[in-house]
Amino acid sequence: MTAQLGNRVAWLLVGALSGVCVTQALVRDYATVRTPETAAPLITLAPVGVAPSGQPDLEDFFRALAHVESGGDDTAVGDGGASRGWYQIGLDYWRDAWGMDREPITDAMRARYRREVVDPATARRTMLAYWRRYCPAALDAGDWETLARVHNGGPRGAEKQATEAYAARVMRAMKE
Repeated sequence: MTAQLGNRVAWLLVGALSGVCVTQALVRDYATVRTPETAAPLITLAPVGVAPSGQPDLEDFFRALAHVESGGDDTAVGDGGASRGWYQIGLDYWRDAWGMDREPITDAMRARYRREVVDPATARRTMLAYWRRYCPAALDAGDWETLARVHNGGPRGAEKQATEAYAARVMRAMKE
């Protein structure tokens, strides 16, 4: 069995192996999941963040973040020029998400950052990588408040009182 997963989509693979449920998030431009013909009979592909009817999902969360951060303007520049795009991602956040936080900043790196964070799909992949690094349990659980606080306040943002009001704005925007 082969399942092709589309571009710019995060998918969740849920399978049964020896009676144990296994969950693995796949965040790639393109991913192919192959299982041998003799694989366990229960294999399901579903979008990450799929919630029961009427509940917010990952797409709702991304829309709310964009609304709060930039009003949905992919050309927005904030924080005195330090943050860019729909989601107002800064250079350090971007480097951290992709594991380049220990590399020296080069002109080529700055140019790549400026290109990537203004593209909403690439910016979303950056945020997913950042959350996968710093708060994977919150991402897996759809804990939107924690994800918002980490997005706003860095790796320990969920512990900072200063991120509470920001998270509240995002949560309100999800209900609109």
